Amino acid sequence: KIPYDPVRDLQHVAVLGTIPLAFIVRPGFPATSVKGVVAIAKGKPGALNFSSSGNATPSHFMLERFKLSAGVQVTHVPYKGSAPALNDIMADRIDGTIDSMPALLTQIRAGKVKPLAVTGRERAPQLPDVPTLAEAGFPDLVVNTWFGIAVPAGTPGEIVQRLNREILATVELPEIKKRFDELSFAPAPMSPAEMQKFVASEIARWRPVVHAAGISFQ
Repeated sequence: KIPYDPVRDLQHVAVLGTIPLAFIVRPGFPATSVKGVVAIAKGKPGALNFSSSGNATPSHFMLERFKLSAGVQVTHVPYKGSAPALNDIMADRIDGTIDSMPALLTQIRAGKVKPLAVTGRERAPQLPDVPTLAEAGFPDLVVNTWFGIAVPAGTPGEIVQRLNREILATVELPEIKKRFDELSFAPAPMSPAEMQKFVASEIARWRPVVHAAGISFQ
């Protein structure tokens, strides 16, 4: 129940970039693939505990979408941030999570958690040996988190267009691109009109998941 409409009341200017999520499980988890997780979850409905970085966060949304797609019951355990959730996964107290790559990459590389898949359309350059969820048998689970800039609706068009040009030029600077690569952050250049349509399509894409899972910001 937010006091504004994110499409009607905002003029979306530019997408800064997108980040894939990673599907990981605890070190001692018996399965070594997403299909293995699904098999265990179907054999013991509700027995698996998967964390998120918080209620109504991207990791929560993605977990619920996975549950709907795979037809499994997995218990959602919301945390206050990715770090405490990751600590309990590394300690074998929580079975796994689906969270953003930057939050998980250090521990994945250190071998402290097991990566089973990434959610991008293609494999992540940082984890070339880890399949995508589409490769794992879930082509409808191609998902990236994204970050954008918006201004109030009614902002003069010339200002919106200039902001778009300046932002897109900035994310192409060598030092910015280098940092983005380190964070698994991929540029996603769009015009303001394209971004406006993109935001509307994202709302339409996720609304059924929100309603089916009963996700609330409360």
